[in-house]
Amino acid sequence: MEYDAVSKRLLRLGAKPILSRLLGLAISQSEEVQESATATVSVRHSDSVHIVTLDDGSQRLVLVEFQTNWDPRVPLRLLEYELRHRLRQSLPVEPVLFLYRPHPAAKDSVSEENLTYRFRLVKFWELEAADFVTADVHLLPYVVLMRGGLARVGEIDRRNLETADIPNEEKWDLLTVLDIYTGMHDRKLAQALGKKRRELMIESPIYREILEEGKSKGRVEGRAEGEAEGMRKGEAEGARKAKLETARAMLARGMDMETVLEITGLDRESLEGSPEAG
Repeated sequence: MEYDAVSKRLLRLGAKPILSRLLGLAISQSEEVQESATATVSVRHSDSVHIVTLDDGSQRLVLVEFQTNWDPRVPLRLLEYELRHRLRQSLPVEPVLFLYRPHPAAKDSVSEENLTYRFRLVKFWELEAADFVTADVHLLPYVVLMRGGLARVGEIDRRNLETADIPNEEKWDLLTVLDIYTGMHDRKLAQALGKKRRELMIESPIYREILEEGKSKGRVEGRAEGEAEGMRKGEAEGARKAKLETARAMLARGMDMETVLEITGLDRESLEGSPEAG
């Protein structure tokens, strides 16, 4: 789903306070687990995996999947991830789904013919924004997804900017995630926030990741075309597509057109016909 990159980055920055508060766990330490590459491209990996140590010294594996919209197939994917990890490790496993947009069918269990499976489901729209505005700064981007959260964007924005005990690069990422999550519900508000901090957003590692994703996709397409029409032409086309993919990804995440054009070096005409550019 399209918000994976920012969701992973946010959890990487603040796994301990985020998982402690949202899951109600007394976590003293958290370490991200990098899943090994597999030769079978059809094998999916969970979005984020952390080994957490609780205050009592016990450990468990927390598997987190991010979803913008409810998908009834996701619980079975979580089950697949959990079984894989249980077979490889001796730790208890905590499967978790972060769901960003409301859906009446969303539930924390699935029942099939010979199966009943339960997992943690965090429904952000059911949480009260007022309960989180004074929480750890890494939780603040989630507040705009909560009940009454959009009305507190200015307050959250100011607190992020005024936080002095985290590196600037991390602060820029938190502000960028805030803008992107805001755009999930109110693109005009997100664009207004982005215009205020264009230079900071350009320096954000999250947007560098988006740029690299677009470049990578463009290179793959360019190599494929190069085999048929000549490598030189294919590489040039790949570079063009990389910029277009990057621009579309940024627009889809609520970034304003002027900033997108500045980062990618494209002109408006190049983006005509893009569904996100309207």
